[in-house]
Amino acid sequence: MNKATVSIGIILITSVIILVYVFIHPYVPLAGKEMEYEGERMTILCDVCEFSGKSDLMRSSFYLNERRNTLVGIRVHEKDGKGKMKDTIVYDIYQDSIVSRDGERLYYLEEGVIKCKVLYSTHPMQLLCDYDSLRRLEKISSRLYDTQEWELHNLYRWEGKMLMREKWLLNGHPVFNIDYKDNRRHTKYGGFTFLFRDLFSRDDIPFILLGYYGVVPDDDLVSYTRKNGERETSITYQNKFGRNGILKRTIREEQGNQTRYYFTINQDILSHR
Repeated sequence: MNKATVSIGIILITSVIILVYVFIHPYVPLAGKEMEYEGERMTILCDVCEFSGKSDLMRSSFYLNERRNTLVGIRVHEKDGKGKMKDTIVYDIYQDSIVSRDGERLYYLEEGVIKCKVLYSTHPMQLLCDYDSLRRLEKISSRLYDTQEWELHNLYRWEGKMLMREKWLLNGHPVFNIDYKDNRRHTKYGGFTFLFRDLFSRDDIPFILLGYYGVVPDDDLVSYTRKNGERETSITYQNKFGRNGILKRTIREEQGNQTRYYFTINQDILSHR
């Protein structure tokens, strides 16, 4: 084997490595399985890695203590490999409420599920949740404080066993039409990305997983359309599940723009809910 052949081989191997790095983002969890916070051992509940475009990265890792009364979320935002921003959010979990220490979020609990989420901001808002006898999220409403009174908007409902195909009741608000795969036998958290990306927020991820929003749908969401007046937007999902049915990856595409999500979910914690 001459030097030219060896050089060509090295170039080819290097090219393959570069292509894999560029087109298949390597996913490494933000931190280890455990950390210490305020003298307590915290165990990771889940880690979500979100890639928007080629250079925008958001990682969210959530840790729970052994007593399950303190939750710590760490978020890291990188753009173009630099300008890293990191923030931490801490929740205290009580029997009747979940409170964020920054004073911005308050969840009221009833029989172990969230009945009301309060957001304190320039325009305070409440998210109201109702459940059926099977603890499925039956109805979601928002109550916005505007001028001198609360305005109530009905947002979403269950339809059969699936979440959710509800027309917004006010003129000018969008209509959602959701499609699922026919074969949904071995999926868990199939609608997980939709829940925290389009319905709740990243900070709700642990509460969705821990059952504070009731039963998470196991249907494999593949697409939905959102129509507001004459404007219609179509969002598609490509989900990948592990052998145990746990969601591992989602590719979300909206008008040609892709966002990739990678999930690491600690089943040991979830199995002891």
